[in-house]
Amino acid sequence: MNLLYENKSADFYYRDNNSGTSHLKCRPHLHASIELVCMIDGEAEGHSGNNECIIEKGDIFLVFPYQVHSFVSYTTEQYLLFIINTDLMPEFSKLFSTSLPKSPIIKKATTKNPKLITFLYEIIKIHKSEKTKYSEIMLKGYLLAFFSELFQLMDLSETRSENVDALCEIVSYCSKHFNEPLSLEVLQEELHINKYYISHLFSSKINMRFNDYINSLRISCACRYLSQSDMNVTEICDLVGFSTLRTFNRAFAKHFNVSPSEYRKNIYAGTTKNLPISYPS
Repeated sequence: MNLLYENKSADFYYRDNNSGTSHLKCRPHLHASIELVCMIDGEAEGHSGNNECIIEKGDIFLVFPYQVHSFVSYTTEQYLLFIINTDLMPEFSKLFSTSLPKSPIIKKATTKNPKLITFLYEIIKIHKSEKTKYSEIMLKGYLLAFFSELFQLMDLSETRSENVDALCEIVSYCSKHFNEPLSLEVLQEELHINKYYISHLFSSKINMRFNDYINSLRISCACRYLSQSDMNVTEICDLVGFSTLRTFNRAFAKHFNVSPSEYRKNIYAGTTKNLPISYPS
């Protein structure tokens, strides 16, 4: 699995595909926020944890914090996508930390409850309008109204909160220190969590080995430097935490079937069809 981790600083991110230029597709990733897709027209394939489904017109696809998820595009879709920090809705903080959807998709959600699409467009309107001292309150109000209606259409199952809390702590630490020497032993010492338990969480919750996960964080960061800076490949290798250039090249090719240099050439040439897609930080 090729996993990207998005450690977003913004509380609220939104995009649509009305112009037909930004496909929903993205490689597996996870973050501390919730992610929601409302399909306006067309269809795409959505993956969340061990669930996969086709997202069709009128469907809503919801991902809780720290769930690995990805999308595959078949044609040009029209959609609304939101990434929302749960801190904007503290009223639901316990639900987000102790529950998971039994299924990430709500079929025909906007048909079953037309209020949902109305609330989403109001949220977009507030987000795009000139900010006032009441904007955040208005945004929060519509978010609470939207999710209060949405959760009535969903089946949620309880999760062990200690597992969620531990995973959040581990992922947060890794996202801040991935460019340093990291191992299960280091995490055990720094976080006081048994290394075998950490390994179990990676295999059961993220579905990948710890070392592969750390390499994914490093590769994700390297992609940004390759596309947004003029640093050479060796400098980037050192900066993102790989011990040798050979290791960097091998890990990069494992993810994208091209070397870092070829990746950069594809960016400059505009041939990005098979390159990773990630959201802006």
